[in-house]
Amino acid sequence: MNFNDYQRPSVAVDTVLFRCVDIDRGHRKGNGKELQVLLIKRKDEPFVNSWSLPGGFMSCESGNLYDTAKNKLLEKTGISNVYIEQLATFDMLNRDPRGRVLSVTYLGVTNEEKYTKNESYTHEAKWFSIKNNSLETENIILNINELAFDHGTIIVEALNRLKNKIDYSDLAFYLLPEKFTIKEAQLLFEVVLGYRIDSFRRKLGKRVLETEEFVQRVGKPAQLFVFNKDWKKEEFL
Repeated sequence: MNFNDYQRPSVAVDTVLFRCVDIDRGHRKGNGKELQVLLIKRKDEPFVNSWSLPGGFMSCESGNLYDTAKNKLLEKTGISNVYIEQLATFDMLNRDPRGRVLSVTYLGVTNEEKYTKNESYTHEAKWFSIKNNSLETENIILNINELAFDHGTIIVEALNRLKNKIDYSDLAFYLLPEKFTIKEAQLLFEVVLGYRIDSFRRKLGKRVLETEEFVQRVGKPAQLFVFNKDWKKEEFL
């Protein structure tokens, strides 16, 4: 059988990029953290004017999947210098009305002080706060199932990956600033996992290192920490 006799599905890449921001929970509860995901507003059919993950088709000349994901993120949102890792391939028959399209998806995590924002990009992009099954920003509230294609399903899969890996990997520290307090780290872990963590400093173990810097908080100053780049994953309790 000749190579040209085989059907060739299209291949797309999509990136689920998360960040964590500070929020004010009110006088009694104090500051907290909120997980957000980056979405773009589609300019073309199908799903014109709907919100979706940033991504696009891979061409035969565009290099590997990883580079394509990074390039599409930059092209459509202006964001670069973020950590991404391959998440999964989504291959449902009817996921794209244009035909058979496989989506190789990537999980990305970043902090606002770490990524680069280029002012040249092609789509309207917004960070949406994740609140159970809804995504919210400014005056827009979306049900996660209202996103284009199967992107709601992809976001749920990315959230599950983040929850599963946060306890034994360095993913959480891409979501934190370079220097952080233990309280900041605890709030981040708790918002991702969805429950309160006791004895948090002990559970961090050797993943963090003390600095000689402090920040003023209500009461006594809080010490700043950094991620221990020499930390070995097998040392985590």
